[in-house]
Amino acid sequence: MPTVPTVPRGLQLNSSLHSRIRVLIISLAALAVAVSALAIYLVTEQALRSQVADRVSRNADALIASATSGVPSTFFGFGVGTTDGPAIKVALVTAEGELVTFTAESRPFTNPRGTLDATEQSVATGSTDQSLREVRGYMLSAKRTASGETVMVAESLQSNAPLLNKLTLALVAIGTLLVVLAGIAGTAVARTGLRPVKRLRNATERVARTGDLQPIAVTGDDELASLATSFNDMLAALAQSGARQNRLITDAAEELMGPLHTLRGKIDVLMALDGHDGPALSPAEQDELRTGVMSDMDVIIGLVHDLVDQARDVPESASA
Repeated sequence: MPTVPTVPRGLQLNSSLHSRIRVLIISLAALAVAVSALAIYLVTEQALRSQVADRVSRNADALIASATSGVPSTFFGFGVGTTDGPAIKVALVTAEGELVTFTAESRPFTNPRGTLDATEQSVATGSTDQSLREVRGYMLSAKRTASGETVMVAESLQSNAPLLNKLTLALVAIGTLLVVLAGIAGTAVARTGLRPVKRLRNATERVARTGDLQPIAVTGDDELASLATSFNDMLAALAQSGARQNRLITDAAEELMGPLHTLRGKIDVLMALDGHDGPALSPAEQDELRTGVMSDMDVIIGLVHDLVDQARDVPESASA
């Protein structure tokens, strides 16, 4: 009979279902943490960009108000960048179209060809009153004054980099901690959830090892409890089948005992006929005795056939 390859039960349970539940929980937690961290990062980055955009727009308004009134621009809230603050650059396009910058380079106000982009050019020519956009790593605001000049203020988006780097480190640290906690929780959940399965496995091993058909305790009303109930029903059916087999063996012994005793007595008489002290029987009586032996053997054979038929009917009655 071919043998069926088996996997060690402890290894099969621990390295399969237990590990998969734990890996699933850790994976879901890691995915949730990653999505949340990405959302927090993107929202924060967008908020910082909005702050920079609002700041350059207000600075442009402050410069225009200062030029109009003659009051220093700081009075209107203009913030000039320092080594500790955001890097702000200012440029002016005169009414004649000449670009004047307050630094040696015209970047980011001009493109690599040294001219204004179409967006800022449209403000300088009066096609539009103002523009605000991100260009060449800067947030650039251009606004046209009543006198026909165009004020441009730009602030580097790299000013947000230190805060975003700190936020990234914090999110990575918190995310790692949450994933570790999810791994611990996943192990606990897997161990608790598989406890009924372990009890069922132990009961199966006990039945296979000792033949003890004692039912296992059923707790709860979930699928595992239903499985344990079905296992107990199977044990009860096995116990009933064993009891029927015992009764069948007992009944067979009782039914065969009488004919066997009778047959043995007749055989003893026939064997005694060959001895000197044997009974004196006429030939007719001896033939009758031999016929009786054959008849008893037929009875025994019939009983054996009946017992075999009854044994074959046991599984059908058990399943009914």
